[in-house]
Amino acid sequence: MRLSSPERSHARSALSFLLSLLLMLSTSVACSGDIPPEEQNAPLATHQQSLSGPGFTFTTTTRWDAGYCAEMRVTNSTGANIGGWTVTFELPPGMTITSAWQGHWSVQGSRHTVRDQGWNGSVPAGGELFFGLCGNHTGTISSPLNCTINGQACGGGNAPPPPPPPPSDTQPPSTVTGLSVVARTQRSVDLTWQAATDNVGVTGYEVFLNNGSSPVASPTGTSVSVAGLTPGTAYTFTVKARDAAGNRSSSSASVSVTTLTPKKIVGYFVRWGVYARGFYVKNLDVSGAAAKLTHLNYAFGNVVNGRCGILPAPLGDPWADYQMSFDAARSVDGQPDTWDQPLKGNLNQLRKLKARHPNLKVLISLGGWTWSGGFSDAVSTSERRQAFVQSCIDLYIRGNVPGLPAGAAAGIFDGIDIDWEFPVIGGMFPGRPEDTQNFTLMLAEFRRQLDAVRPGLQLSFATGSTPDAYTKIQLSAVHPYVDHINIMTYDMHGAWDTTTNFHAPLYNASGNPSRSRRDSTHESVQGHIAAGAPANKLVMGVPFYGRGWQGTQAGPAGDGLYQPTWGAAWGNRDDVLTGATGIFDYFYIRSSLESAGVKRRHPETQVPYLYNSSTGLWLSYDDPTSLSAKGDYIHHYNLAGSMIWELGGDDAQGSLLTALKSKLNP
Repeated sequence: MRLSSPERSHARSALSFLLSLLLMLSTSVACSGDIPPEEQNAPLATHQQSLSGPGFTFTTTTRWDAGYCAEMRVTNSTGANIGGWTVTFELPPGMTITSAWQGHWSVQGSRHTVRDQGWNGSVPAGGELFFGLCGNHTGTISSPLNCTINGQACGGGNAPPPPPPPPSDTQPPSTVTGLSVVARTQRSVDLTWQAATDNVGVTGYEVFLNNGSSPVASPTGTSVSVAGLTPGTAYTFTVKARDAAGNRSSSSASVSVTTLTPKKIVGYFVRWGVYARGFYVKNLDVSGAAAKLTHLNYAFGNVVNGRCGILPAPLGDPWADYQMSFDAARSVDGQPDTWDQPLKGNLNQLRKLKARHPNLKVLISLGGWTWSGGFSDAVSTSERRQAFVQSCIDLYIRGNVPGLPAGAAAGIFDGIDIDWEFPVIGGMFPGRPEDTQNFTLMLAEFRRQLDAVRPGLQLSFATGSTPDAYTKIQLSAVHPYVDHINIMTYDMHGAWDTTTNFHAPLYNASGNPSRSRRDSTHESVQGHIAAGAPANKLVMGVPFYGRGWQGTQAGPAGDGLYQPTWGAAWGNRDDVLTGATGIFDYFYIRSSLESAGVKRRHPETQVPYLYNSSTGLWLSYDDPTSLSAKGDYIHHYNLAGSMIWELGGDDAQGSLLTALKSKLNP
């Protein structure tokens, strides 16, 4: 239903009368919410007092000692129907407004403004609009002054001038203090600071980069994350506070920070994985592993008679390297090898992998545990070193594989990794004291010849985790020749031990009976640094496999740790030829062993271990949680990155590599 104008006027009069009646019968005024608490019981006078001005009436409906409520009726004197109204006026000295109804009220200085509420905005020419007010007074209630409706004087005539603007605020906020860095990544920096103060109020802050003139961020609070930065780059930040008037404080003291450098993630791919394991180069592509790696080491190349070569088994494996045909299902790009193509095998698949991942560096790794016997003789004299290095570069960098067209394997390898196990102390094969100096000279020769082919070709080498291994290398002298050093921080305990222990702990444990051997990742890394290797060239090794023992006694804690065993357990790939190695791939541990035993995490070593009291199996290994902790360690000590032995041990989801990537290169 819609009321006519006379009906609406009559209804408003009736409403005013009822309101006055209710106010007389109540113990508090209708606008008691605006009466100070100490005056809510003050004597109340309820009556109408009509005051008039040009084009309006102002009728008090309620009055008490320090307050009042009133109705204001304004005639539409604009000469036209209006669809919305704005009324402005001033109050005599001693009167204020605290609330309004049937209109939206605001105040600026001494000028009060009331606007319609939408539903009551239409007023015909000569008609009347209405709103109510409550407020305070100091004794006298008088009629409003300088009334306007929609910019025209109430009752006609010229509108009064607008009130003068409030005094301008020229006082800037206080200078920001306490600016500091709370976190950083490769591409972002998180900052925080203490709040500034201002005579009116701080409305926000501006963050400046490298003394720039324009802010890179404008937060309202006292912290910010600045993104879009360049990895490994130094930046300087300052902060200014600002207020509503646009005043800005002076710059804070600057804070400098360098974003994190991308870490190296080096993974070993073993050539023999294509046999019983069925682990192909293609697996690195489809699993997403290749996209997470920065370096891929192909293991291994042999050193025979002072030369690098791919010889018939058992001195080499030409079938896996370049003769084996791959069908479409096992080929990286889905294209099968043809019978007449010169280069097949893993080398051709590596070439295809590089085409799909052009930023991936692929290195040939020479030696390993079983093929390190030729190093000591090959580098024993200057002439031998020169010839040996030349043969390796000719075969793997220039790609001249015997029996194939010249350069058939060129462009596959981006460098050479030396995995000599071990100079001086030997391993499967004996060493000699001269190996220490000759190792240094060998790396110098590799660097010289690689740079002669193409500057930027990679050179790295692997070291053992124990002091008796890495102290036989002149770490302070060799590091300028190499891009990084892979520390084999695993196999610290294994099948050769008769009691259980951790094979790749991050830190040593107070209860470790072999603690004096300094058998922890932390002690190995710090030992390398103390021996002269720069931290930013050290790559921490992590195993994608575990080492286990069988017939383990429970011991006093019931968890089998540091307890006697029957010896190494039978690993998931062991057979009568290998014997019991105690080696278990992580994917097998996760899928078949964890559910059958009790998994615990050692609070000091920060790695997990597994014990099955029914079978006596005890197992030390890494999982995503422990690799995240090792990633934190790498960042904390500014190491170059992490190295993986070896990629075929991860589960189908790539849980281990994903954990490393998320921590090192998010």
